[in-house]
Amino acid sequence: MITPMLRPDLWGGLATHAGDALFEMCYLPDFRHSIRTLQSRYEGSYEKFWESFRNRIPFTQPGDEAPMNDWCMAACYSADPDGTVHLPYDLETGELIPEVWERWLAWDPVRMARNMQMLCVA
Repeated sequence: MITPMLRPDLWGGLATHAGDALFEMCYLPDFRHSIRTLQSRYEGSYEKFWESFRNRIPFTQPGDEAPMNDWCMAACYSADPDGTVHLPYDLETGELIPEVWERWLAWDPVRMARNMQMLCVA
């Protein structure tokens, strides 16, 4: 969905049936599952999660999906140019980190569409 919105000169239209959008609904609810899994199985550590993940058949532990998805989305939406990944929540408390969450929201197609509509009207 993002590419057609960023490059309307190359696309005549956009339709989606399964795009990730409205991040408060598609990502935010799973953060609590990730935090719970990381704290209960991996001492609150992604390093320990990855160590375990690499040394077994992937996704054989219940709950692997949420931490994996959060990390992958953070790599897309809130990584630094050097590849450092920033999660949008504190691993210990679960509290959202506003400046990181805002980086995610900037890529939310719902917000992008609204912002593009405002640009077209202006």
